[in-house]
Amino acid sequence: MKTVRVAGGIVQEIIPDYAKPVDQWYGEAFAAQCHEAPDEVEQGWRYDADTGTFAPPAEPESPTPAPLDALTVTQLAVAELAQTVEDNNTATQLAIAELAEALLGGAT
Repeated sequence: MKTVRVAGGIVQEIIPDYAKPVDQWYGEAFAAQCHEAPDEVEQGWRYDADTGTFAPPAEPESPTPAPLDALTVTQLAVAELAQTVEDNNTATQLAIAELAEALLGGAT
């Protein structure tokens, strides 16, 4: 077991063994914030005063990506359309070149 100081339901610090008893080193007001905790408890853990239990800090939630605004959606659509036109244009150019080669007998 170890002694920890809790404020706002969060373990703020681990009290070193040499600083015990806490009330003699720090005074009654500070000692009132201290609790015995299992050895695995670390700074940042949550403390439930109603049950006297400790829990690791909650995993941070992944940020939700911001929704695309109308301009960005339009820009993406235009970029996709431009790529399609370029792909089709290249295919058309290749088809014309093949046709010309066939018609001219390779004299292109």
